[in-house]
Amino acid sequence: MSGLRKRIFPVTILNSAHKESRTVWQESESPSEVVCKLRTTIAVLYVRFLSRDGKTVDYAALGRSYEFANYVEQARHLNTVDVEDMDEDARKAFFLNLYNCMLMHAIVVKGPPTSLMGRHLMYDSSAYIVSRAVYTLTDVEHGVLRGNRPAGSFLMRWKSFAPDDPRFAAVVRLDPRIHFGLNCGAKSCPSIRYYTPENVDSSLQLAASLFVGDDDEVGVDEDNKIVRMSMIFSWFREDFGDDLLSKVASFLDDGDPKRESLLRLSKDGAAHIEFRPYCWDLNSSSVVARQGLLQKILRKGLEKKYLLNESNSGPLVQGARSESPGKQSRLSGKKVLSPLSPRSRQKPHRRSVDVTSIDSQSPAEETRSL
Repeated sequence: MSGLRKRIFPVTILNSAHKESRTVWQESESPSEVVCKLRTTIAVLYVRFLSRDGKTVDYAALGRSYEFANYVEQARHLNTVDVEDMDEDARKAFFLNLYNCMLMHAIVVKGPPTSLMGRHLMYDSSAYIVSRAVYTLTDVEHGVLRGNRPAGSFLMRWKSFAPDDPRFAAVVRLDPRIHFGLNCGAKSCPSIRYYTPENVDSSLQLAASLFVGDDDEVGVDEDNKIVRMSMIFSWFREDFGDDLLSKVASFLDDGDPKRESLLRLSKDGAAHIEFRPYCWDLNSSSVVARQGLLQKILRKGLEKKYLLNESNSGPLVQGARSESPGKQSRLSGKKVLSPLSPRSRQKPHRRSVDVTSIDSQSPAEETRSL
């Protein structure tokens, strides 16, 4: 069933130019300077709106921030970037960062997908113009970063680029560790990281080691010869080679007990591999905040005093919308007080960012998932 990918859905160009551009851009700037500025902006976004572990994003705060507006303006100049002039590591780092930011951009603009089919539609219809060519999220993941292989979904068993496609020049050799560097906006996805040409290899190795080392992602029961793995290893099994257990073990350090168990099970050949269900819930810290507040209200028995209007309240994050005091509740017909009055709102804390320190992080420091 594999072949060349055909456009099924209309594509939304997220970084299309417009006449009212607010960014003053120097025409003399080289493509490398464009990339450098964009990398700096991405680093700021990660510091401001990612959780410490890189697992969740505050989409509500991101979408209304100056930093995101600045990123969108800068992304409009990606058409001037020539990816053919980049070496392999530079292209890999560039497209890893681009995918994760384009995904966040798509969720802010289109809203979170409400079904698995909606996710596939978002991946295949959200695009940037880069080097005067259109790259969807699907193109970046499967065309560029997976060496132009068909997608893991049975719905999309085709390649992105033909040999005569100008985008074919952007393709990098398959590195299975990229699966631990891409975040598709779901809770089960790996953490988001910040990649540079200089750190892309060590950062991917660290991302792979942390992911495989997590027993929730790869659990080993050597006594019963059972290995429980993330669905990522099932969808993209061909990327990890014929001996899956040995390949997974290679991402761990020598002497690691889990590595030794995996190697023994691989050699024995009798291990049973189970793939765990994937949680497609949105990786939004805004949603987490809403759920946390609601649980707190119920736990303290305040539900009789305060009514949370789910249809109007929006994400319960810093600066989010809330019921005004004295507003009439449609649920009870009575006037109620809101636990989130405007007086209780506080402006988000703005952390200062030293981008040079981000570029020079050691692998140990990168566990903060920047």
